[in-house]
Amino acid sequence: ISKRVFMAVEEEPGAAREQLLRWCTDVYRNPSLIDTGAVYGTPEQCREKLEALIASGADHLLLNPVAQYPEQLEAIAEVVGLR
Repeated sequence: ISKRVFMAVEEEPGAAREQLLRWCTDVYRNPSLIDTGAVYGTPEQCREKLEALIASGADHLLLNPVAQYPEQLEAIAEVVGLR
């Protein structure tokens, strides 16, 4: 099972949620996407949410940052254990 996951990793979970909410609203015109296709929060929260997706059967995750791409790629690399 493959799943595209829009992501925002921040030390302040509210800031990560705001980034994703703005992106889901502006790009997809669908703010509810934040609840069905997004992972956001602190690095630990994001790791837990990704692990839950894997536990539910996903074996291929496409992790898609939505803002601050260089910084988010580094943060995501840390979340998944590549740093």
